[in-house]
Amino acid sequence: LGARLRGELQLIWTSHPVRNQHGRTAVLIVVLALTGWALYIATESAGWALIGNAFLLLGLYDFLLPTTFVLDDKGATKRTALLKRARRWQELRSFYLDTSGVLLSPFAERSPMEAHRGVYLRFEGNREAVMNVVESRLGQEAR
Repeated sequence: LGARLRGELQLIWTSHPVRNQHGRTAVLIVVLALTGWALYIATESAGWALIGNAFLLLGLYDFLLPTTFVLDDKGATKRTALLKRARRWQELRSFYLDTSGVLLSPFAERSPMEAHRGVYLRFEGNREAVMNVVESRLGQEAR
């Protein structure tokens, strides 16, 4: 967990929220149990209950699986066991900071497509290091 800086322009870290956010993990377990129970009652089928919970789990892969983030000379990369999303610095036009991370967007202005076209970098105790790289590449005015 934590971050490593290689050379001047490579920052690598791993985030695994299910291990670090115990309250949300407990809520997730309760929601999965209640969803499975409700689906079983509604359909009288354990199979449908399992399928329903499987779809919920797939939708939460970002929370459940470790995610590795890389910021290097080429751009930003986010990798889980299921997906890899990378954007080159020259493709990115703006960024939006929140308490958990920063969204790197290919759009100059806010857009509903940002969540699908951008890369969200989740902080893992390394907010300052991540923002230093992002601001050095995109500029502070890119917000």
